Amino acid sequence: MVSAGDFKNGITLEMDNGIFQIVEFQHVKPGKGAAFVRTKLRNIVSGGVVEKTFRPTEKFPQARIDRNEMQYLYSDGDLFHFMNTENYEQIALNSEQIGDALKFVKENEMVKICSHNGNVFAVEPPLFVELEITDTEPGFKGDTATGATKPAVVETGATVYVPLFVEMNDKIIAVAGPTASGKSALALELCKRLGGELVSLDSMQIYKGLDIGRAKPTKAEQAEVRHHMIDICEPTENFSAAEFAERAHKVIADVQSRGKKAVLCGGTGLYLDTVLGRLDFGEIE
Repeated sequence: MVSAGDFKNGITLEMDNGIFQIVEFQHVKPGKGAAFVRTKLRNIVSGGVVEKTFRPTEKFPQARIDRNEMQYLYSDGDLFHFMNTENYEQIALNSEQIGDALKFVKENEMVKICSHNGNVFAVEPPLFVELEITDTEPGFKGDTATGATKPAVVETGATVYVPLFVEMNDKIIAVAGPTASGKSALALELCKRLGGELVSLDSMQIYKGLDIGRAKPTKAEQAEVRHHMIDICEPTENFSAAEFAERAHKVIADVQSRGKKAVLCGGTGLYLDTVLGRLDFGEIE
């Protein structure tokens, strides 16, 4: 059992007939009244995030989540086949269990199979993928001013939206994953090795002054690797996901036009999906 007073980020709990992971927590001691713990929890099955408060003495069972690394072999109709590379045992999961997890995963790549009490509830794709564009309309080098995009198909069959000048056989790099999974460190290392620039897709890092608990890159990190989409607007500004995507597309186009690799580092799935074109919010007025 884990008491609310001992909550830490990353702990997984059983509560309200579900399994939740602590994303954020804060101990609050008001001037009047009893102390409490304010939390943000992510349902590890549905991915939904809720905010709850608890008395410090409340206790919950800690959930044991198994994450077994397996190799994605192939898909056969509605079934997706995986193999344990240590003992060569294979399992097959259906499309409901898989969801969109393999949208950017190639055959023979390693993934993590997540289960609770033996029941598989999710597949975690690699934090880093590099995919080749296999089909897109001809582009125009240097066409970066408008931030306009076009559809492009990557080698897994998924469709993303890219700047106009991107051509077939070009590659895109995205680092994504759950909170506290090491996305930022990996993206930073990739930028160093590839001579790239980091494009943050974090929905909170865009706001100036909101530095506590937001895992913003340090000044030293920003001096070592150029970062984009950090501290670009005031907390009082209205800034939609569609506006974020439009500005991010311009940044990506500028980075690539200078011969650099744009390494996208995912924050919320909403912003990542919007930038990659999986969600369409229409024209911005």
